[in-house]
Amino acid sequence: MNNTRKLSVNNICISTALNEEMLCGISFVIFFAQDVFRVVVSKAMPFLSNSQVRSVVILLMYTPLLFILLSRKSVSLSGPISLFLYSLALTVLVFGVTYVLHPEYHEWFFARNYPIISHIFKPDKAVYSMLFLGVVGNPKHILKWLKVAAWLLFAYYSYRFIGAQIRGYWITAAATAAGMKADSYDLTFGYDCLLVYAFFLVSAAREKKLLYYIVAGIMIIEILLGGSRGALIGVAVLVLILFLKYRKQIPIWIRIIVLSLTVFVFGVLLFLGTKGLLRMFSQVAGQVFGADSSSRTVQSLVSGEEILDDNGRERIYRDALNMIQNGFWGYGAYGDRYVIGRWLWAGYCHNIFLELLIDFGWILGGLLCITIIAGTLKMLTACRDEDWWDCFVIFLIPSFKLLLSGSFWFTETAWAAMMVCLMYKRAVRKRSVS
Repeated sequence: MNNTRKLSVNNICISTALNEEMLCGISFVIFFAQDVFRVVVSKAMPFLSNSQVRSVVILLMYTPLLFILLSRKSVSLSGPISLFLYSLALTVLVFGVTYVLHPEYHEWFFARNYPIISHIFKPDKAVYSMLFLGVVGNPKHILKWLKVAAWLLFAYYSYRFIGAQIRGYWITAAATAAGMKADSYDLTFGYDCLLVYAFFLVSAAREKKLLYYIVAGIMIIEILLGGSRGALIGVAVLVLILFLKYRKQIPIWIRIIVLSLTVFVFGVLLFLGTKGLLRMFSQVAGQVFGADSSSRTVQSLVSGEEILDDNGRERIYRDALNMIQNGFWGYGAYGDRYVIGRWLWAGYCHNIFLELLIDFGWILGGLLCITIIAGTLKMLTACRDEDWWDCFVIFLIPSFKLLLSGSFWFTETAWAAMMVCLMYKRAVRKRSVS
């Protein structure tokens, strides 16, 4: 009788744990695939405005977590959740101190593009990615639910890509959030696809599943034909990372081909220079895609235009470097907006390291830059846990966007990669103590 009772209690505990994992996973999927859910909600409730649709998705996102809180007799804010709370509190502190020291930033904080209430502190934004990673916790579970989100996003991005090809143009969001037409590409589409591409290529390299390679290949095509050129950096970096990690498992003939191609490219670069290398690529692209391709990236290659051309960044970087030279202690959060935003609607300086140096100054900003570089290299080379390594790389690759675009304040994958790194270090310390 006692054994039966113990068995029943154990089954209840296991069931509760599974239910909590499921609820946390649902919240996780809704957060990381919220683009999909916003479209579903808007189609199901066409009478709602854009802001109301976002509010409904936020409600859906947090409802499973609310059920968990209500079902528990006590709530613990320790563990991974504490990492999120500390980060959120620190973010509030940074913006609060900046506002006290720089009240002239008021317009950029609350009225101009990317106001902090809706783009940083709204509960579906970047810093909250740490919360949803924290509630899932286990890296195996993170990968499990990330797989669900990746499949949903793959279907959605492919739907958008096919629709754009049929229409002949992309429907994008302008600075005012009003719909507009783009002739050949969507600036953010390629960067958004990097998360899906990274998940399936990392999973393919580990599990050797042909389907995953195919999906990753499809995402490369969609990025190339529908995205901006900067996203190709993430595509190339992931291939290099995986090649270095799994090189001993790769057949020798493939290694020889890759090595030969690498030597060839560097040789051409050495003797002909960047323009000569791109001219050669343009000839190849012209043969493969044709000169009448609608892709902006392909057109850049076919015409011989440099992949990483100026696009106004020279002026942005010049202004940013002037700010850094004249601001040893930094300008505070959103500091770049006050200067660069005078002539550029976005305002941010389009490079994470310049942004950190502008916001936090030479000392603290420099330490943050060194920490990011050193921490990234350490995770890539020293992490021995396959699950944690996969999680980190999957979120790292889309974060390469920050080398050429975006701001770290509202880039979810950058905060997620940081959270994975912190959670892994915490798990290592916990194992060493026990």
